[in-house]
Amino acid sequence: MRSRIKITIIILVAIAICGIIATKNNVTNQKIALGELPPPEYSENLQRWGTCEITFEGAHPVDDNPWKFNAGIIKDLGDSLLLTPNTSVILLKYPPDQTIQLKCHIFPQVADISDGGGVIIQILDASDNVIDQKECFIPPDKEWHDIEIPVKDFHNADKIKLLCNNGTNNNSDADWLIFRQSTQLAQSTFGRNGYVKSATYYAEEWPINFWNSDLDSLQNDMEKIRSDGFDSIILIIPWREFQPSIKPVSYNEYAFRKLDTIMNAAAQQNLDVYTRIGYTWDFYNDQDDDIVLRFISLFCDDNTKLAWLDYAEKLYGTLNRYNNFQGAFLTWEDYNVIFRICGAPHDIRINFAQKIGLQDWLKNRYSLKDYNAKFGTNYESYTDIPIPQVNSPEMEAFYEFNDVLLNNLLANTQKVFNNISMEVRLDAELVKNSNGKSKYYTHEKTYSCEASDFTSTMYGIPMGFENKGERVTATEAAKKTDFILANLTAKNNGKPVYVEQFLFADNTPQFAHNAQIKEKEVGMYLRSIDSVLRKHTKGYGIWTYRNYRNNLIYNPGFYLESNGWDEIGNPDYLDNSTGKVCRLEKGEGICQKIPGVRLQHISGDSHIVSLDITSCTSKCTVGVSIGGEFKQLTFDSEGKLILEFPKCEILNLQIQSLDGDFCIDNVRLFSFVQNGFLYDESGNEMEYISDIRFLNSKL
Repeated sequence: MRSRIKITIIILVAIAICGIIATKNNVTNQKIALGELPPPEYSENLQRWGTCEITFEGAHPVDDNPWKFNAGIIKDLGDSLLLTPNTSVILLKYPPDQTIQLKCHIFPQVADISDGGGVIIQILDASDNVIDQKECFIPPDKEWHDIEIPVKDFHNADKIKLLCNNGTNNNSDADWLIFRQSTQLAQSTFGRNGYVKSATYYAEEWPINFWNSDLDSLQNDMEKIRSDGFDSIILIIPWREFQPSIKPVSYNEYAFRKLDTIMNAAAQQNLDVYTRIGYTWDFYNDQDDDIVLRFISLFCDDNTKLAWLDYAEKLYGTLNRYNNFQGAFLTWEDYNVIFRICGAPHDIRINFAQKIGLQDWLKNRYSLKDYNAKFGTNYESYTDIPIPQVNSPEMEAFYEFNDVLLNNLLANTQKVFNNISMEVRLDAELVKNSNGKSKYYTHEKTYSCEASDFTSTMYGIPMGFENKGERVTATEAAKKTDFILANLTAKNNGKPVYVEQFLFADNTPQFAHNAQIKEKEVGMYLRSIDSVLRKHTKGYGIWTYRNYRNNLIYNPGFYLESNGWDEIGNPDYLDNSTGKVCRLEKGEGICQKIPGVRLQHISGDSHIVSLDITSCTSKCTVGVSIGGEFKQLTFDSEGKLILEFPKCEILNLQIQSLDGDFCIDNVRLFSFVQNGFLYDESGNEMEYISDIRFLNSKL
């Protein structure tokens, strides 16, 4: 589900580096505000570095540089890699089908006193035999020098070794080599056919119950999406509904059959397909299964991890059979449920801190003394550190750790699902230091999306504004869009960007305080934003292409006949011109128990029940009840029936024929309609669809 934007402030961090004082045979330094480099980790505990996983050789503490180690990753220099003479780094996991492109230079603050350094590049097989080797000299000129490693040319390459030496003059003073992964990566396949323009597709329902609903209007929907200037659709694929059980692993064949139907229908209209896999929410068998627990266990339970990889591999194998499948992405939103642990009792938070590896990660990231000093704590052991509470200064470390978890999840998923990306979070997190002062934590360490050749993201108008109910002009909004997206592209390794959730408007009541474009200027914004999108992105997607109700009903259109419904008497499930309908004779009815876990998706002071009457005898009466409230309606023709009920805590729905013989379809129990301002819930055009068509024509 779409992200709820709180507030975003993009922080431009200036790193002040003090001068280095040199002597003839030694380099000493003043205090440099970079922080100490954590001890390097070895092969049994790899470090992630851009698109690769690495381990160091010859690394040990030293006193002659500001990082206190002679090799490692310098976090405060944008995850740069440091090597000094007689140290090496081994790339053990890297994109095997690319040319790895690096940039290297002598650390600029000591370039004047260095005579240059050397790096030997070796491509090794699984037995550490050298397949290929070359040596590069890095002069002390403060310029970046390109290094290309064509691993794709060596089918038996297993690892890459970079060995730093003294260069040509055999003098090791200040030969501090800094490496970065180049922004000039192997050419991305994303958007290879032109700028990507996508509409998220969920037919007449919403993403949570789409896969168990009818596809009454599938062909017309595909035609409409194409005629509006879109060239692709986005499908939201829920993990549990496609893989109901993880121990043992099982799959829902109806979901895969429906996926096949949609892929083929899209292909008939020359529409490409992108997929978001691992969506959190669905209503499948949710009375006995809290899906949140599954997502949390993904980070601490081996069986869940294996089931996830099996699911991702099966999905990739299924989707990759279709020529119109173009790519997929995960999203931080679906794994944000891990922060629910922050509100748990202390003993549970301690337990989870150990289970998900937070304590071990902190041990490698901070000394206990530094951790206590930074966050105002007094822990005596790492095993005393819990998952922090939301308002604690320690949340800064937990946000950083969570970014590591997401990067690792993405990297592991990429092993079975080629080139899958992740929607990265552009919102900043407000955190407090031990003195109570506020600052913002940004998630830029996720921006490069590991080995994927493109970055996905969500962008909304409130980003970068104060969000105090302000209404901004189209010009102000466009400038902020430019700024936010420019910041992303400056920090994502130069990869193409896919804004698969482009949120130009939002009617969600609880976020009415967020900044929005002045109503009369939204169209102006959409008609002028093409230049900004083209400058920073290669594609965009609309989340709410068609307005949707937050419907709590599983199998609302009887696509699965009685599945999810309890029956009174013997209702029939019949085929008509648009799909399945439920036929009720006098005394017959259907009931659906609404589990409490679904109530988090509904709000408001009243609940609405709607259903379509598709056929009836001359005069019929239907009785509808939710909770303890009962209402009845008499009708004598086809049409839509709508009943409003006061808000109640128990939302068990019952529909019964009190008199007559009639067929029903599209049962909905909801409290809110999400408005995207393009098409209403009945498919009628709304105020900004012409502006979106214009934008698509410009792109």
